[in-house]
Amino acid sequence: MSNKVSFIADNLILLRYIEYAGAIGRAINVLKSRGSFHSKIIRKFEISKEGVEIGNPIIALTGFMTGNPVYPREKPVKVLSPEVQYVFSLIGRKESISFDTLLDDTGFKENRLIEILGQLIRTDHIVEEKVASEKCYRITI
Repeated sequence: MSNKVSFIADNLILLRYIEYAGAIGRAINVLKSRGSFHSKIIRKFEISKEGVEIGNPIIALTGFMTGNPVYPREKPVKVLSPEVQYVFSLIGRKESISFDTLLDDTGFKENRLIEILGQLIRTDHIVEEKVASEKCYRITI
């Protein structure tokens, strides 16, 4: 009889619920894939009518594997005003959302929305990106 212990599985994929932007989302990552190199990045995923859709990496959140997710910050975290929290929650409900959609959904004046988005960008809550020559925003988790 051999002294070696056999592994139970060759491949392990972790599927997990996470909280982000006041909503429940799903995360996926490959924990183990015997005999091959694989990405160790944790990503968002959705299950839709078309099947499983793998999303962006969850890059700004640490400790969520332990059940205690936190944002790494060099500066102390400031409490966000209700208006800023509202905009952040709207952005978190979609993979990416355009400035015009946010303007329509919030009802804020353009200057106020620009100010709020600037605050969220400076505090690393969101990033701005161009999608089809349109300014869009997504959360960084």
